[in-house]
Amino acid sequence: MAPGPRGRPLDATTGTARFRSLLPYDLVVTARALRHDPAARVLEIGLGGDLEGWARWTLTPEGTGTRALYEQEVEVRARLLRALAVPGRPVFRANHALMMRGGRRGLAAHLRAV
Repeated sequence: MAPGPRGRPLDATTGTARFRSLLPYDLVVTARALRHDPAARVLEIGLGGDLEGWARWTLTPEGTGTRALYEQEVEVRARLLRALAVPGRPVFRANHALMMRGGRRGLAAHLRAV
């Protein structure tokens, strides 16, 4: 599978996603909407599967644009990743940084196009 997320909706508020970055493993999660508050500019999801926890996007005005704050609190549940957590930590951190940078570039490109 090529790097980047792949997703599939399950219903109106839940879907599955498969993530891969540089390392040859996938993380599979089920995400469900927890909070969608356009007035507060907050979108929050709950995660289950290889990652359990939550992720939240909060938008705030900043200058002539908008600041997007991404926060997450997750625990890795994938057995292999848990076993390699301590010895592989530097590699996993670098892989995560690459994935997040790729996500940021993809989001910026999408926003420029709309």
